Amino acid sequence: MSRRLCLALLTLTLACGDDDGPAGPGGDGGMGDGGGAPTYHQDVAPIVARHCLTCHVEGGIGPFPLDTYEGVREVGPEARLAVERREMPPWMPDPECGDLHDERLLSDDEIATFSAWVRGGMLRGDPATATPIDPVEPPTFTPTHTAAVPSYTPNADVPDDYRCFVLDFDFTEDSYLTASTVVPGASALVHHVLVYALGPEDVAAAEALDAAEEGPGYTCFGGPLPMEGAMGTGSSASLPTQLGAWVPGALPAIYPEGVGIPIRAGSRVVMQLHYNLLSAEPVPDATQFAMRLTTTPVAQAIDTHPLPKLDLAIPPGEANAVQTQLFRNSRTTPMTIQSLTGHMHLLGTSIRGQVVRADGTEECGLHIPEWDFNWQQAYSLATPIVLQPGDGIRVTCEYDNSEDNQPVVNGMQLEPRAVTWGEGTLDEMCLMYISETRPLEDTVPQDCATATSACFAACDSADLECLWNCEGLELSCARCHLEATIACLQSGCVSQLLAARSCLQECAVSSVVMEGSMGGCLAATCPTQWEALSTCSQGVFDVGTCDERLSACGIVRPTE
Repeated sequence: MSRRLCLALLTLTLACGDDDGPAGPGGDGGMGDGGGAPTYHQDVAPIVARHCLTCHVEGGIGPFPLDTYEGVREVGPEARLAVERREMPPWMPDPECGDLHDERLLSDDEIATFSAWVRGGMLRGDPATATPIDPVEPPTFTPTHTAAVPSYTPNADVPDDYRCFVLDFDFTEDSYLTASTVVPGASALVHHVLVYALGPEDVAAAEALDAAEEGPGYTCFGGPLPMEGAMGTGSSASLPTQLGAWVPGALPAIYPEGVGIPIRAGSRVVMQLHYNLLSAEPVPDATQFAMRLTTTPVAQAIDTHPLPKLDLAIPPGEANAVQTQLFRNSRTTPMTIQSLTGHMHLLGTSIRGQVVRADGTEECGLHIPEWDFNWQQAYSLATPIVLQPGDGIRVTCEYDNSEDNQPVVNGMQLEPRAVTWGEGTLDEMCLMYISETRPLEDTVPQDCATATSACFAACDSADLECLWNCEGLELSCARCHLEATIACLQSGCVSQLLAARSCLQECAVSSVVMEGSMGGCLAATCPTQWEALSTCSQGVFDVGTCDERLSACGIVRPTE
């Protein structure tokens, strides 16, 4: 099918129900009649340059170039409808939900000008008196290190190829990322990129996935490593650190002086790329990740936390399945949130991160009302969100699992089925990443024995309440001692555990990913059940029932 026919069909589809349909080609696209009608060179070209040319140039990810009058005129009617409906340029967040940095939004005046140009016949105007186009100079930095994808040719058998690569770069000592950018290789194919640092304890798992598949990299859809189970971990022993994200038009990330992302010695960078092959033939790609690294410790660390709704239950045939979970700041100190990033798969229709204050009042953090997997990115807040102790973020994900919204596999549309959390394309996720800034010393992990010994030393008694009020533990420690204490409490506090079951499940995930205290979360979420469980546990702890299980985590409970 020719592009002209495709565009004609698209025009008819978009214009359905539009009483004031798009103007036609407008004759020969003349110079204008002096009556004030907008012209391309005087009015429209600057708008296109500001908002369209990061994608729609020859060799770009856009399906057709828009860097000439002829190119814009050919798609003018469809483009008018797209900009009027704010479908282009692609900017997914609801503009009524707070202010964000680097918004890709046309102003009302720009939309009105473009629409009037199309309705007025798409006049060319006089190139000799064209409005000067001020080039947008992106921020720049001088990289200290780069790492590139090994030459990989995307799979021509699928329209979308999702691939993870363990980049050939070793962190031989603790480092701090102070600026970064993604430099696409095959720019016509690279649709979006997510970049992570895996801790040294997870490198072997990523390398095993890489070795298990032929060619460079390995298939990945949800994240660099599986994240599942009650505590939010599967094969992953830690939570990956998000280093960057890129979509066409994204600017380099350059952090203020003294601010950076800590990367532990022994970590490896994993780059997840989405290749789209609908408008270009596959060619070898070698996308680069350029970094400005220093080994001098920063004062303020950027720390990213994934907030996952792990117990997803999306019924078959349900057109509006809503899943929600509150993640509470159960630390004793505030959290300063700098950016939010939503993540779902193909059934998702909307995602929201709502700030819920301890007094019950609410504020909108991030709302993407029409989720599109192909346009996910990190959104930096113009004004940081400060979560005081007791405040939280409620993540709400909506899904369409109806018969009409099923994916097509091998030419056949699937039947609706029950969908749960998973890494696969046909699984789902409900996930909101939050990035905070905090003093570097608050992010330095301690081993379990050192961290819990300090907590015990600050408590009047070495009981469950003291242990579960310990905050800032590394993932493996938090998971180990929670599993150990819940297991040993089954010997004498079964009814109390059952009464607090839903709170335990919610707070286990919330306290781990927010690096707060389990006890603080329970006290705020279900104080009556927490008091009963804590009281019952005293007898179990006093006789040493839990000591053997805790010792397996490296935790020695003082007996005096």
